[in-house]
Amino acid sequence: MIGGSVTAGHGVRTVEEKWPLRFVEDWKKLFPKSETVLSNGAVPSTGSNYFSMCFLEHIDADADLVVLELGINDQR
Repeated sequence: MIGGSVTAGHGVRTVEEKWPLRFVEDWKKLFPKSETVLSNGAVPSTGSNYFSMCFLEHIDADADLVVLELGINDQR
């Protein structure tokens, strides 16, 4: 997963409340035989301009699925 402070868990009280972890838990329920590995490449206060160039510094190049949360830190 790539994103800013929301993906990093800004404002949550416990680790279990972070949405990437909840997403992966649901994914594993839907696809119990999958080999699912979560790679949270979140960088707080970072927008799409940074990740357009540096996303491979935060996730594996061979990832099969990448979930993005980027617009929250972009200028309107």
